[in-house]
Amino acid sequence: MKMLVLGAGLQGSACAFDLLQDPEVTQVTLADIQPERMARFLSSRNDPKLRPVTLDVTDHTAVQHLMAGHAAVMSALPYYFNGPMAKLAVATGCHFADLGGN
Repeated sequence: MKMLVLGAGLQGSACAFDLLQDPEVTQVTLADIQPERMARFLSSRNDPKLRPVTLDVTDHTAVQHLMAGHAAVMSALPYYFNGPMAKLAVATGCHFADLGGN
């Protein structure tokens, strides 16, 4: 199962770390405009299941293209992105969860 995490800050990095522990997860894509900013506890793992990618979430075509093929999307983005990201996930047929609780 492929999972997508939007946002490579501490919350997104922690989510990706948790997902990497699940043996049923075959790939965790961690997308951010600066994916190199992921937390050291994640980047130092050198896990082949982790796929960091550069993504500008204001480019909705690129977001929707990346969502395709993933079972679910976890958003660790600022709250004002949640509406548009949820709509893109629905259009793509992808499950969506906002990690911010907003």
